[in-house]
Amino acid sequence: MPKEQGNLAEEIIETVLKRFKEEKKITGFLKNRHCDRLDEEGADFIMVLNNGLWAPLQVKTESAKESHEKQYAEHIRKHPYVKNLISVSIRHFQNQPERAYALARKQVEGFLNSIMSAFK
Repeated sequence: MPKEQGNLAEEIIETVLKRFKEEKKITGFLKNRHCDRLDEEGADFIMVLNNGLWAPLQVKTESAKESHEKQYAEHIRKHPYVKNLISVSIRHFQNQPERAYALARKQVEGFLNSIMSAFK
């Protein structure tokens, strides 16, 4: 049975976060359940950083119809306190799954680097 696109994007990020935990780039993470409190607040994941801080992360499926900027603007309108949004490209997932993971990993790494540099 095919997965919904939004769920696939979240599964890709969950895999990336598991790898980050194994590599000790983060301490851990929490994943929300659909329609739970975190979901209502605009966070799909809460990352536990190595410095003890927690960072919310929202995941969207990259859309040909909507740019990342438009997705971000709509997300911020609804959830102004969760500013961390990752847009995951899944269009090539069936043919090049490692490319999808590599692109998602690069985005999450950039997000982590920007957070950690704020505390240096």
